[in-house]
Amino acid sequence: MTGIKLENVSKSYGNTEVIHEMDLEINAGERVVFLGPSGCGKSTTLRMIAGLESITSGKLYLDGEDVTNLESGKRDIAMVFQNYALYPNMTVKDNITFALKANKVEKKEIERRLHKALEMLDLTQYQDRLPKDLSGGQRQRVALARAIVKRSKYFLLDEPLSNLDVTLRQSARNQLIDIHDEYHQTFIYVTHDQVEAMTLGHRIVLMNKGKIQMVGTPEEVYNQPKNVFTASFIGTPKMNLQPVSWRDNHLLIGSQELELNHDWLQYLNDFSEKDYIIGIRPEHISISKEPSENSIHAVVKMTENLGPNYAVYVETKSTEWVVISSIRDWEKGDTAHIHFDVNKIHLFNKTTEENIGYPNK
Repeated sequence: MTGIKLENVSKSYGNTEVIHEMDLEINAGERVVFLGPSGCGKSTTLRMIAGLESITSGKLYLDGEDVTNLESGKRDIAMVFQNYALYPNMTVKDNITFALKANKVEKKEIERRLHKALEMLDLTQYQDRLPKDLSGGQRQRVALARAIVKRSKYFLLDEPLSNLDVTLRQSARNQLIDIHDEYHQTFIYVTHDQVEAMTLGHRIVLMNKGKIQMVGTPEEVYNQPKNVFTASFIGTPKMNLQPVSWRDNHLLIGSQELELNHDWLQYLNDFSEKDYIIGIRPEHISISKEPSENSIHAVVKMTENLGPNYAVYVETKSTEWVVISSIRDWEKGDTAHIHFDVNKIHLFNKTTEENIGYPNK
């Protein structure tokens, strides 16, 4: 059965529509990440699912039941927010168990859930401390513990790790996966961080300007982006995107020709369009001092140290590209030759910016 279903859901504030006719199905027990830039509507969508925001039009179903107008407290949902919102005058233990006591859960069951959560999140030694005596990472774990002891079917998280440093965020992501593996809730996580999305999600829902741009596994979103927005948002350094023309069985990049393989030739000849946007990830372009068959002449603009490798920025007469190189062997102004792995290119309709697809797929 579908865990969560949004059917033609829209949200408006006055005359401003912030969510546009959203259709989405999330399977029971699935980990789904809402990803997108600030202001794209991902938190608003999460809050509509939780019942904290009303739905302007459309329907929301939980396990097949229409809950569009059901109050939040009856939706069997646990939430964790960016702001931990702990009770400052309560100990860690009391913060975690407050909702259970309010709902008159049996004392022995409260103790069992408490100790399980304290152990899972390494909080046992802090259970008698007040929030002011905890670090940010510890407070975040208390907020997670408070949510997981509810044992709700739906676990909704709105950028809960954004206040943590890089090391703590990595550790917390691992803890979230452990929590899901333990309880198998239907799990929705909101973030603008693509690393979190790629790490946590069974599927990613990529949003922009109140609309879903693509829904897919991390591998699908990275390797087969549905449109230019998806291609540009996912990946660091981001995908190279440049206008090209299809003429006489060659792609023209400015005045230079790129020859494609037989499969692409056959595929493109079925289209009437002649102008496209080509996309290729920096790791799928090689760079050399000497020209080779099907290489493109360029000039080096700058080199950026990425740690394990280097990003080399080059330009032709009309385009700019970033290439991943394993060695720092380039200076500004050097002549270079770049070579595309034509099996890894993406082509997008220049007008609609939608991916035209791939040969043999």
